[in-house]
Amino acid sequence: MLILDHHNRKYALVGKLLINKPIDRQPDKLDRRTDLRPWRINAARLTSRPKFSIMIIEMKLKIATISLMLAMLLTGPLQAATTVRYFQSDARYAYRTALLRLALEKTKATDGPYVLRPCKDAGQLATARGLLLVEKGAADVCSLPTTAELERRFIPVRIDILRGILGYRVFLINRERAADFKSVNSLAQLKRQFVAGFGAAWPDLTILKAGGLRVELVDVYESIFPMLALERFDYFPRGINEAWQEQQTWARRYPQLMVEEHLALYYPMSVYFFVGRHEPALAKRIERGLKLALPTDPSRPCSLNPTAQPFTKAGSRNAASSASRTRPCRLAPPRPTPAGG
Repeated sequence: MLILDHHNRKYALVGKLLINKPIDRQPDKLDRRTDLRPWRINAARLTSRPKFSIMIIEMKLKIATISLMLAMLLTGPLQAATTVRYFQSDARYAYRTALLRLALEKTKATDGPYVLRPCKDAGQLATARGLLLVEKGAADVCSLPTTAELERRFIPVRIDILRGILGYRVFLINRERAADFKSVNSLAQLKRQFVAGFGAAWPDLTILKAGGLRVELVDVYESIFPMLALERFDYFPRGINEAWQEQQTWARRYPQLMVEEHLALYYPMSVYFFVGRHEPALAKRIERGLKLALPTDPSRPCSLNPTAQPFTKAGSRNAASSASRTRPCRLAPPRPTPAGG
């Protein structure tokens, strides 16, 4: 486009390009023929350049579109990440959460990306409340010792993620009672003289009661330690992967707590992941991932060792020496009730 200003300046404007040239203010001295010819030539040159640029841009867009289509054909459609929420987030469940992440990672190629995160208020929920969240769909997965009731309410992933070690129990006690426990020589004596503290909604509570142990029920996990320090009950049976870690965690606040060195309980216990009934695909994915993550031969080590962290923190020498001096008492699990009972 050509714009002439006979009184001031002359402009040739094409798109965003602007060329100006001052000319004489006196219109009688303006030679239109000689003065306009070079501007017409420049305008023609200028109008040809944007067309060429537009052709290049259009070609690049076509190439980019074709490349994107080829990439989609080769990789398939993009998958939305599967969100997996859990409510067990304190230190006791660090290994289980890491194992769950590993199982999801092992199936990432076949089942797509995932996001593993704690649900709202995780770590502050009692087990019974957390199970309700899984049941209602506000959480997706939890890990607990299996029971007939849990397997009715949820989808169990029937792979023992702790290989039975949670059934080997030692006792957290008050130091002032150490001599009393050292004199115990039988399960009958333990039943008769001592009271255990235990979680009111924990699945293996039925095993302790069926074995004849006297139990004081506690609703909140964190309340057990001050109650034990104040001798509201006599001992707190803990898995060998939990006891030394918990003693160290609470040592500053309750230095009178210790791991008893002479007694232990054993009862068969399998710990499973449980998934809400609304997520059967997630249960199958976790099962496939665990089969890839856990060795089929129990003698082979797993990349995640459930006992490594607690024993390393507390001192493997102390843990091993304590375990070697214990006198184990075996508890038989209660007989399962019929499914309709």
